[in-house]
Amino acid sequence: MSVLTKTKETVIISGQTPLFGTVTTQGSKNSALPLLAALPLLPEVELTNVPDLTDIHVMVDVLKYLGATGTFSEGVVKLDLRNLMNRPISADFTDQLRASSLFMGSLLGKFGEGRVGMPGGCVIGSRPLDIHLNGFESLGAEVDSTGGNISVISNGLEGHFTLPLPSVGATQNLICASVFSPGEVKLHNIAIEPEIFELVEFLNGAGANITFENPKTLTIRGVKRLNPVQFNVQPDRIEAFTLLVAGVATKGSVKVTHCRPEHLTAPLQALEAMGAKVEVGENWVEASYVGPLKGIEVETGFYPAFPTDCQQQISILMALAETPSILSEKVFNSRFRHLDELRNMGAQVKITNDNSAIIQRSKNEKGMIGCTVDSYDLRGAASMIIAGMVSEGVTTVKTLRYLYRGYEEFIEKLNRLGAEISYR
Repeated sequence: MSVLTKTKETVIISGQTPLFGTVTTQGSKNSALPLLAALPLLPEVELTNVPDLTDIHVMVDVLKYLGATGTFSEGVVKLDLRNLMNRPISADFTDQLRASSLFMGSLLGKFGEGRVGMPGGCVIGSRPLDIHLNGFESLGAEVDSTGGNISVISNGLEGHFTLPLPSVGATQNLICASVFSPGEVKLHNIAIEPEIFELVEFLNGAGANITFENPKTLTIRGVKRLNPVQFNVQPDRIEAFTLLVAGVATKGSVKVTHCRPEHLTAPLQALEAMGAKVEVGENWVEASYVGPLKGIEVETGFYPAFPTDCQQQISILMALAETPSILSEKVFNSRFRHLDELRNMGAQVKITNDNSAIIQRSKNEKGMIGCTVDSYDLRGAASMIIAGMVSEGVTTVKTLRYLYRGYEEFIEKLNRLGAEISYR
């Protein structure tokens, strides 16, 4: 079933059913989005292992609005981009999806000008574009961000820029904007998430000249053109971790295949520290519940630290642990809304004023109790579903449209592992 046909906004979950079995990881949302945003630089592309998500469809719609022709079907994006026009990407698109801001770099690199509306997406705190825009200006572009729109103009970026923070989006935008540089661009203190290395591999495969001097510095030497390319999107490390958490939380055992365990070092270490059994193979991970969970301290940060996109999932395990945990969110300033829902289900939660929370299992002998909860954002939706699976009784999770932005067939995968979840 395509995500475009999914209209149900609510699921009903019968709790305390353990999950057992093996499941395959989808293609990476966080990798596919910047790859799609880079496509104005190429004449033609075929991307495989692309997840069927609403965010992906929005990005393809933007490309077709710009003049691309082709299809997205059964995990394959095939597009001809030879006749693209430099059109402003209006709020009709950018209000739906923050990743739309990544078109600034590719349009600037392709046409010498990029125009986009202020980006939207999940409400998980302020995520300013200052680093993106300061980077463009430092490398020679003119930037105007008045009137709710952003315009960036340049005859070609050159020079050095040090990112004050290793922003993933800014790193991706500046790389794409510099591919056709008349000279050389050097970026320092870049993000080093796996999705950054995938973008560089993709662009180099099409003929770009991007090299790493060290993991935090890269050099882009401008080329005249890029070539058609076929490319397979890497597995989704965040979905893999979400499924592993679901297995441990429900006192079961879940094996995730077609993943890259090396991308999950910090999250897997957290699972082990809480008392889960974690086994790792070349392209699979299995996590099992083997006894009462222990509280731990987790602080989110830039890769290779614990990912902010895994914070809400680990909080569910914290709400089941026998001893208190401390969860600190250091990337976004408003990603704890789901904790109010956990508190409503009976978990002990105390939020401090420094974006940290102390979390512990319910005082109720039965643990958390099912009720009606909301999703608030993408990872919150998946986490509330896991919370429902571990709670006594029935849980209703609302606002599933957030889930469809980042998880392909998530409910269906959980049901195949033994969950009892139905759409309403």
